[in-house]
Amino acid sequence: TAELTGTDGSGSNGLSIIGGFDNLTFADIWLDGLPRVEKTNNGARYVDGGKGLTYQLGAPAGPVKMGTLRARGIHARDCAYGVDVAISDLTQADANAASIDIEGTAEACYVGFVNSNAASPGPLSPGMATGVRMRGTAIDCQRSVKIDRGHGIDVDIAVATGKTAAARRLAPDGAPWLSTDSVVGGLYLAYAKSSRIAVHGDLGPCDYKAEIGGTVPGASGLGGDTEDCDIHLDLGGTAALDDFRLINIAGGVIRDSRIALTLTTVAGLYSLPTLVFAPSYGNTLTAGPAHRLPELTISGDLTFAHSDGKTNYNKLRRDGFALYAQQTAGSAGNLVIFGAKSNADATQFAIRNDGGLILKGSSAGGTLGPLVQRHPVYDEAGTFIGYVPIYS
Repeated sequence: TAELTGTDGSGSNGLSIIGGFDNLTFADIWLDGLPRVEKTNNGARYVDGGKGLTYQLGAPAGPVKMGTLRARGIHARDCAYGVDVAISDLTQADANAASIDIEGTAEACYVGFVNSNAASPGPLSPGMATGVRMRGTAIDCQRSVKIDRGHGIDVDIAVATGKTAAARRLAPDGAPWLSTDSVVGGLYLAYAKSSRIAVHGDLGPCDYKAEIGGTVPGASGLGGDTEDCDIHLDLGGTAALDDFRLINIAGGVIRDSRIALTLTTVAGLYSLPTLVFAPSYGNTLTAGPAHRLPELTISGDLTFAHSDGKTNYNKLRRDGFALYAQQTAGSAGNLVIFGAKSNADATQFAIRNDGGLILKGSSAGGTLGPLVQRHPVYDEAGTFIGYVPIYS
């Protein structure tokens, strides 16, 4: 715990790891009511101090060792940030093999779990990983999870609340946690690469369940989109503004990612913002039973289940260079193998098991006219038989 003698300086953090580290283990630590102060940097208001467990690499002049850090049983209550990982120079993280593994609980905090990194001052490798893994529970927090520029991180947070949205906006002193931020939400994700993020639980009354998109990339050379991530959201509650908000900062959104949402989280696949499912962004989406796939390659047969959900009577299969439709229900000649229907569900064309054709024809309407075309016909082995004539 801590108390401030004034508010002109800095707030107080609980357990701070600053600079390099290696082979550190922390267990069963309670961080309670750490005081914060609100400051301004380049016109932006932010919270200083009030962090429970915080790792801050800073902006070192040279390479700094980043090794292993393990924390278990961390409980932060009434803190600005419960767990906070901040790397000011991501090029340092890219140059060292790090493992930051944290499990804990954030209760009645401004933000429960934070991974907030500065824009990179130099190029980064496309698949870099900062080695951050967070597991835990966010209870009655204004924001449950906040991620800015996460590279190769793994976050899995359960959410619970019994407070109103208005109550969660206030710190223990009765003032807003941050005067410029009144949003109550589950996940705020602005720019992540090659990461896995899961947030699940009940947010109760909130403003947004999820805010996802991109931000200014800095000099990373990787673009400002959230990219190549696996995101799973199962968030109940009632959002006053929107279930899913797309963050679009400096043109960065989300692309080439796999996003799975329950129908508790959103009303349906196309209730999401248009840019999320636009084909040009290449996202694979699942919302309840509905899927949107940007590209699909099948190495085996494509089978279709019967009404019982398990018996397969139809398949599409490759035989050599050809694609065949096959029915496996029976050998009767009148069984249909493949067909085409109109928008009114009327059969226009079908192929029977005995090779016969089902056609929605038209009446002859007069005598035969001159021969205008001939169509070649082959047997089932591909041998040419002859022609079918067509008259005008």
